[in-house]
Amino acid sequence: MTQAFRLAPATVLAPLDYSALIWATLLGWLFWREIPDLATYLGAAIIIASGIFIVLREGRRKD
Repeated sequence: MTQAFRLAPATVLAPLDYSALIWATLLGWLFWREIPDLATYLGAAIIIASGIFIVLREGRRKD
């Protein structure tokens, strides 16, 4: 991922980074039957919302 961030814009790589949250949740459930609690869902929502906010803000700056 470090090399990818050197070569490509962060806005292109952000969806891949967010998919890591989904994969970690799915693999945790699959291997350890770990069910995320409310705090995990809230934290993921904050991370995703902040990423969307940054992408939208940067898009407006270019105009």
